[in-house]
Amino acid sequence: MTGWSGATDEVQGVVDELAERLGRSVVVNDPLVRPLCSSRHFGDADPVRIRAILQRDPGDEVRAHVLGQGVTRWTAPATVPGDPALGLLPRLCAPLRVRGEFLGTLMVIDADGSVTDPERAAVAVAADAAAALLAARAAAAAAGRAGRERAVRAARAGRRRPRGRAR
Repeated sequence: MTGWSGATDEVQGVVDELAERLGRSVVVNDPLVRPLCSSRHFGDADPVRIRAILQRDPGDEVRAHVLGQGVTRWTAPATVPGDPALGLLPRLCAPLRVRGEFLGTLMVIDADGSVTDPERAAVAVAADAAAALLAARAAAAAAGRAGRERAVRAARAGRRRPRGRAR
């Protein structure tokens, strides 16, 4: 569990706003290329997008193709080439990073390579916002887990005061 589930509403807002601005389908994926949030379709959906949304997973071959491009090392948006055999159209892919840590990707379908420089900049800004939201949620979830673990340890140790909190 990543602890990101509570951040998805805010990230969904970033995804929807970017998609409307670009008029293109957008998705935020976790580090294993599984969708966390996706926009509505803009007539540009390919079989991979449909599968990923319906099954919450793009499939092993697509995952291998995307990760095989080196996206986990990217520091700026770049293109993941399409693969007709996989039913995958090209995508502009922005890595989601906070303090160097790879958190996933923000992808925009770019079937004809027509994303402009200003649109590419908007994708980078949205990726930074989504990454910050995901990192903040993961940190909050980790802090919550640590607090619960301390309370349980205290209750097990027989300390009366923390026992009520642990319950």
